[in-house]
Amino acid sequence: MNRLDKLRAAKATALKAIEKARDALVDEEGQFKALSDEDQANLDELEQRVKSLTEQIEKEEEFQKELASSTVLASADKGKKGDEDVKSNPEARKSSFAKARGGEATDGVLKVGLVMIGIAAKERGLVADPLKAIRDAGHATLADELAYEMRSMNASIFSEGGAVVPSFMSQEIIDFLWPKTAFLRLNPTRVPMPNGSYEQPGGASKPVAGYGQELADAAATEATLRAISMVAKELSALIPMSNQWLDFSIQGAQAFVERALRRVMSTTMDQKFMRGDGQGGNPTGLFNIPGVGTGGVGGTYADATAPTQAEVDTVARAMINDLATRNINLDSAAWVMTERTRGFLEDMKDGNGNYVYSGLQSDSNPVFKRRPVIDTTNLPENLGGSGDAAPLALIAGEHILMGEAGDMELSVSRDAAYKDANGQMQSSFQRKETLLLGVMRHDVTVEHVEAITVTEDIRWGAA
Repeated sequence: MNRLDKLRAAKATALKAIEKARDALVDEEGQFKALSDEDQANLDELEQRVKSLTEQIEKEEEFQKELASSTVLASADKGKKGDEDVKSNPEARKSSFAKARGGEATDGVLKVGLVMIGIAAKERGLVADPLKAIRDAGHATLADELAYEMRSMNASIFSEGGAVVPSFMSQEIIDFLWPKTAFLRLNPTRVPMPNGSYEQPGGASKPVAGYGQELADAAATEATLRAISMVAKELSALIPMSNQWLDFSIQGAQAFVERALRRVMSTTMDQKFMRGDGQGGNPTGLFNIPGVGTGGVGGTYADATAPTQAEVDTVARAMINDLATRNINLDSAAWVMTERTRGFLEDMKDGNGNYVYSGLQSDSNPVFKRRPVIDTTNLPENLGGSGDAAPLALIAGEHILMGEAGDMELSVSRDAAYKDANGQMQSSFQRKETLLLGVMRHDVTVEHVEAITVTEDIRWGAA
């Protein structure tokens, strides 16, 4: 399979991936689900890849046409008498090539062009020797001239010939490594906040009832209410980019920066929605909402980094019971754990070599204690006095509220002023920069604090 076929195959694969991703966003009634930031970022990345591959295919097709047409250039000179004189006489070499191409003025331009074609043919695996491609194109004289002048030039060493060998530059930029997030996978209830705030009444204390004697006074009781509220917290990021860099760099440069901006904001949102402290404009994350359960805290171990099955079961059952005794519907509950914690549980075996928690062996739908598992690399594993503890939570996602004051906004400006990383005011116009600003406004809360139980002292699997 040549390079053109590989590019076409890669494009077909990317198109199938887009189709598959879009199919996953259609519910049972054929309606499109709301796109999460992570879903949108994945679709943007796939669509950018298709665009990049399309451009590379077009360039490769142009190159193949150019290579094919070059085989007819100056074919009349191929094999003519005088090649031996050309090898020994530089002036003869020069004049011979000039005659073949119609004059002295075009010598240098055509020579460079044919050399580039030869090198590109080797890069694409069409020939082993670029000089052979030049000979096959009808330029044996030029090939001999180059062989004589280059001698043993080494393409891998700049000073010995590498200076004339071009580097292939892909139109795609390798992405950063991003953590695996958890919050949106809990399927929270997403509510609009068009005015930046959200209010909803909720029950605080329930009425009570009791039995009594006939004609006895019924005991007075009442139900009290509480306010469930959210106020939009603003998440933003600003990236200055040199105009020259944008103008001169590959076509995927700005898309790469935009994709990175979306990802870093989504990752930060995930971190703060789980563990935000509510200070400095941060939201109060699920783990820090006052009143959430701590039913799993206090596990005792012979070795906290390598607990036995019985020790693990004790902690897990305490967390399940913590939700159950609060009357939370456990059907929507899911575990949130770090990859290290899941890995330890996944590898546990009994005395017969059987996996203790076989439900964790599934890649697509892992379960632990009959509840789904959401594993993440976006939670810390350096907590506690030992510095190696991680969180473990059991959360009923149907009770989580995510307020959104609009979608993520991306703004671009070449005129605005901004503060740099050192707090100094800069002019993007004067510095010839383009500013990319991303803004999200949102908040998080729960309908019932009873829907969450969490412990942050899990050392299972720590080295």
